[in-house]
Amino acid sequence: MPHLQTLRGQIVDLRRHANVHLYWRGRYGPAERYELWMRDPEGYEHQCVLYTRTMPARLGHEVTLVADAIAVRGIVNWSTGVRVNYMRVDPPPLMHLRDLWVSVALLTSLAAWLGDLGMALFLPAVLLYFLLAVMRRYVVRRWQAATIDRALRDVQGRDSCDRDIRRHNKRG
Repeated sequence: MPHLQTLRGQIVDLRRHANVHLYWRGRYGPAERYELWMRDPEGYEHQCVLYTRTMPARLGHEVTLVADAIAVRGIVNWSTGVRVNYMRVDPPPLMHLRDLWVSVALLTSLAAWLGDLGMALFLPAVLLYFLLAVMRRYVVRRWQAATIDRALRDVQGRDSCDRDIRRHNKRG
């Protein structure tokens, strides 16, 4: 995720939508999405769609969005001082539907290539594939979340001189 961009502005319009999927055919993702319109300091308006259940900002709040080419990955709310990393809040799944197709292809290729021995090696091969695929996705997801955390800290540290945000702890 080397190409993270930031967009700072004030929320002009914010709407929450609930997605309804027909049985199992819906894509993975939260069943809710937020569509927000922001006005940047130059006066231009931008629309962003966030597929998440967590929205720490409301209408009129000043926010900074951290996004890549695919989606918004993080948000800093300057009005409340809250920072959210969407890779940690709504992580993508570790198992995919294509893993089922890989296991079927592995079964047919092992059976055609090795015969009865391929049938015996099928279960260990599928378990090894699932283990390696899940481990790789987990490591990539953690690396992406750490990159976004760094970007959010940089944004908050760089722009915190513009607005003095103080959060008072009521506990002590």
